[in-house]
Amino acid sequence: MRALISDVWLSPKPRSSKDSVHYAPTMSFFEDVGEFEEPEFPEPVHRPWFGPPDRAMPVSVPGNIVVFHNDHAALVLDHFNAFTTGLQFTLSLWLREPKSRSPRHYEAPWELHEGGAGPDDPEFMRLGIQFSDGSKWTNLPGPMAPLDEPPPGPVVWPQGGSSGGSSWTFQHWMWPLPPPGEMIVHVSWPAHGVDETSVAIDTSEIADAASRSALLWPDDHD
Repeated sequence: MRALISDVWLSPKPRSSKDSVHYAPTMSFFEDVGEFEEPEFPEPVHRPWFGPPDRAMPVSVPGNIVVFHNDHAALVLDHFNAFTTGLQFTLSLWLREPKSRSPRHYEAPWELHEGGAGPDDPEFMRLGIQFSDGSKWTNLPGPMAPLDEPPPGPVVWPQGGSSGGSSWTFQHWMWPLPPPGEMIVHVSWPAHGVDETSVAIDTSEIADAASRSALLWPDDHD
């Protein structure tokens, strides 16, 4: 039996230096590959409810909003960045006692994941935001709206972050900008001693900052 290695026929039996080497035909395996053509991709469509506008400079809004702080945990809203279309903010959570490490310990307790705590589990942190016009968002499961149409109410999307055994820091995008008045943040986390509670945020500074946000190259958005 013979094997073809690198286009050379080799015999399994030992050969002396005087043995001749027989070459296979010189046809390349890749000979019939055509020329590469650059694929054409459609221009991406930015949908403002999924994230901030491209190449836009936000305006920061100062403030550290303590949503709750008890003997077990603390939750803070901060790092507010206002855009003309929405608000970026950071949600930071600290535990007094680190959670036992598990394959899912890095996941934020306010996010639903397959195999994680369900919406009725005391370990799941319920979050909600209510605008002054009565519209609201919660992190509880609900009907899925079409992705290419504006949602009927406010939405909040996670944008990544970091976590450890006792702390989580994640950035979020909220669309649209809240209307004038108070924006109320609701939270409930029974497993860590947090009954349903809320904190009100005056949105006037957010609106002022958003009005000063600007596109870096406006001509690109014509």
